[in-house]
Amino acid sequence: MRAQTNTERQETKNSRKRKDLATEKGKRRKFSEKKAESKPKLRSDKTRDPERTRSMNDQISQHANRKELAEAKKLLQQAVDEDLANTHTYSIAINAYVRCGDAIGASKVMKQMISAGFAPCVVAYTTLINGKCKAGDVLGALDVLRAMLSRKPPVLPNIRTINTLLRGCLLVGASSEADSLFERMQGEWSLEPDLSTYEYIISLRCQGLLLGEATKLFRMLQKKTKKDSEEASSSYLAQAVNSPIVNIALARSAALLKDWAKWKLYGKATRNAIQHMEKEIGERNEGDDEDEDEGAGHRKIEGGKQGWRVRDKSRQHAASIFEKHKCEEIRRELKSIEEFVTSVKALEEDDSNTLSNGPLKAYSDFLLRLITFRDHDNEYTKWIRENQKNGSPEAMKTDEKTETKKVEKTETKKVEKTETKKVEKTETKNVDKTETKNVGDPQKIVVKQITSGLRKSFGLDQVLKQDIIAAKGASDPEEAKEKLIEKFFPKFLGDYTTKIRKMLSPKGFLVFRELFGNTLPVKLEICSGAGEWAIAQAKADQDAANWMALELRIDRVHQIFTRMIFHDVQNLAVLGGDATQILPCLISESSVNQIFVNHPEPPQQTGGEDSEGQHLLTVDFFRDMYRILAHDGTITVVTDNLWYAKLLGRILGKVSEGSKAAFTSIKMQNKNIRQNSCIDGFVIHEGSPGPECGHSIKASSYFDRLWQKGINRHATAHDRYFLYIKKNVKKAG
Repeated sequence: MRAQTNTERQETKNSRKRKDLATEKGKRRKFSEKKAESKPKLRSDKTRDPERTRSMNDQISQHANRKELAEAKKLLQQAVDEDLANTHTYSIAINAYVRCGDAIGASKVMKQMISAGFAPCVVAYTTLINGKCKAGDVLGALDVLRAMLSRKPPVLPNIRTINTLLRGCLLVGASSEADSLFERMQGEWSLEPDLSTYEYIISLRCQGLLLGEATKLFRMLQKKTKKDSEEASSSYLAQAVNSPIVNIALARSAALLKDWAKWKLYGKATRNAIQHMEKEIGERNEGDDEDEDEGAGHRKIEGGKQGWRVRDKSRQHAASIFEKHKCEEIRRELKSIEEFVTSVKALEEDDSNTLSNGPLKAYSDFLLRLITFRDHDNEYTKWIRENQKNGSPEAMKTDEKTETKKVEKTETKKVEKTETKKVEKTETKNVDKTETKNVGDPQKIVVKQITSGLRKSFGLDQVLKQDIIAAKGASDPEEAKEKLIEKFFPKFLGDYTTKIRKMLSPKGFLVFRELFGNTLPVKLEICSGAGEWAIAQAKADQDAANWMALELRIDRVHQIFTRMIFHDVQNLAVLGGDATQILPCLISESSVNQIFVNHPEPPQQTGGEDSEGQHLLTVDFFRDMYRILAHDGTITVVTDNLWYAKLLGRILGKVSEGSKAAFTSIKMQNKNIRQNSCIDGFVIHEGSPGPECGHSIKASSYFDRLWQKGINRHATAHDRYFLYIKKNVKKAG
């Protein structure tokens, strides 16, 4: 047999390669065809009865606006069953879930929409992102963004999508995620930032004491405004430069960092920005009045909630009131910062070189009374609750008898029955010991959470760097300062972490004696908003009680914290995070004397008891409050919504402690307070609670002042209802 030449051997190899390649291509083609067949074909939005579809969509939208989730769900299912659902039907249903605080349900509707063969649009995705952000799940919102971009073809975000994400970052203090989005929106998606974009980014940087980065961006805006003054896009730049929100953020950060040159600059700029906005409001109102008969009132608002809408007289009036109110509030804050700066400068001119020797302590000392906690996967909270249920030493004992370990499928040779059912000498096939995942050392976990929150959202790193320079070499050049920081930062951070650890028990609970430095009674406000009410009460209770202000939104936590510094409130601590996690995880049993909840968000404005809207004051949460209340502890809940007050009465009727009701309504002796109604034994009082309810001083808040101006959806500006209840305690024996 003749041997193959080199050329023939090479040809044989090439022939085999071509054959293998053809086979591989064939396999890939078949796989692609099979995959394409498995994918649902995209459906048209045109249904068999367009008018009926439109009517059902309108009804779902109305239920969404009223937070009537049950009704919205029924209509969605009916539309699906009757083959009348389209893209708009699913999108509106997603919005209904989001408005009712059910981001998980909204995600399920999105999956159902895709499975049905409809392609979600940017509006549907943005709505779901909004739901995730409102729930504090920015990472989940970013996952939705990735899902948008991975579709074929990709669904690109618009300015509203990005601003929704940035607002979510502001709510949880996610500065690094916001910076990444800001960079990608301009480079990757060619989106032009608008006023809201700049307000969110600069506010976040100032919140984290990154004044240098915030100033750099602001100066860039100023240069662009001057350079491109005739371009259409420059309107947003000019608005950002003249925004009171942007300027007060810069002024606030400069004051906290004691950068007096920048404080002087941005304090003055804030005053000018307020005047500029008030002038603009006046001119706009005059223009609207003159053009009313000519069909004026259409205004394009990009990146906001309204979009293209006809603004009638009532909407214009409400918007003007709100904008004026915002200017007044910023002017109030500016005044308090000016007073703070004057006090600090007076101290600096004193013989002492450190604020810690004066009435105004250093920023880092105030930070020790800022506690942020966020259990992202809820595992730690579940573990703590399980321990409390099973009779942990620092937990609420709902039953005098300790719950026993469950033993299933056991072959028992000897069982000795005692109060706790001891099981001895057992041959066990499967033992279930009420299993809960042991997440580790509680104190270590909480210390890590608190430290991480302070570093990520409240500028702890910047403060420690300042402390290092002050302690080790303030007069050194920049290069030497950087080396000092690199050398000493781990030690300073470790020392600060040790201080946080001392404020916690081995179980991870706050030790109020260490937190406040005394053993005074403790009062807690939940849902503190901007914190004005809590700060006023704390100042009135100085040397009489310690206060804690608990707020979910980190941007509002920052407002409370800075107000605490500017007003030099020493008997106040700020808690940032979800109250349903903070109460069980950070506050020990029977440690709080009074709890106050002012104007909690209702599940809906009116309706039946079976509302599916999310709200805080559930049966489980009242049990959490019961656990932390001292034996003579009280709760005061204030609302301007009578329907919600009555709903809370029915909820309280379901909260029991053993065979008894957990709480009892307290009768009021004040002649100015009248009984509106009594629901399941709980009195709904009409009027404003006073000192007898623990309100040491009459104080207003941001929302009180806004309501007094006439903006209120479901009550007159002065109607107030409240429940005043006390903890029932089992008597010994």
